[in-house]
Amino acid sequence: EAQHLARSMLTVGRQAGLKVAAALTSMSQPLGRAIGNALEVAEAIDVLSGDGPSDVSLLTCHLAVELLLLAQRATSAEQAAELVDRALRSGSALQRFSDLVQAQGGDRRIVDTPALLPKARVQQAVRAPRGGFVRGIDARKLGYAAVSLGAGRQRKGEAINHAVGFILKAKVGEAVAQNEPLAIVHASSEPAAERAAAAVIAAYDLGDAPPVVAGLVARMLR
Repeated sequence: EAQHLARSMLTVGRQAGLKVAAALTSMSQPLGRAIGNALEVAEAIDVLSGDGPSDVSLLTCHLAVELLLLAQRATSAEQAAELVDRALRSGSALQRFSDLVQAQGGDRRIVDTPALLPKARVQQAVRAPRGGFVRGIDARKLGYAAVSLGAGRQRKGEAINHAVGFILKAKVGEAVAQNEPLAIVHASSEPAAERAAAAVIAAYDLGDAPPVVAGLVARMLR
């Protein structure tokens, strides 16, 4: 189904005269460790600073390479990868992000000081009910849980709480001990944090044996 949708989108793009490519990527767990508006912005700043989660960094660089090739700014994937790496190491990628924040009316000081981002009043650890390996994380369940915290809208016109969400402390394939944190809930109240914690437990699949972890990019369609 994903391949069918991707090919349809490629066809639409080409009919519009665009150069397009599609990446089929794993959605078997949330990408990165942050879920929620301010938390994800902080993670994006980490990625552009060369210190973000490995899966977000890998996919970001992969897509940047594809864009450079489509834009004919590089003649090979190797050359494009070097340009991406240079932009990260030199700080120019982070600087461009800062310029974009300012151009859209944001406070560019946040790029240098992410601590200025909104913070949730309650931060509560969700602890593993048993030891073992993380065999799966239901991204859909965590997405709905984040919306219930206020990170997204359930109805048109609802206000969004930019501070709430989750920080995942354990990802698929990682070992956890009983009572070790699986995630940190960022909520506006203790009752909301308790409800979200139950959703986190329901989203995690823990088992005795380590799972086979699929590659992040399954296929490219061009």
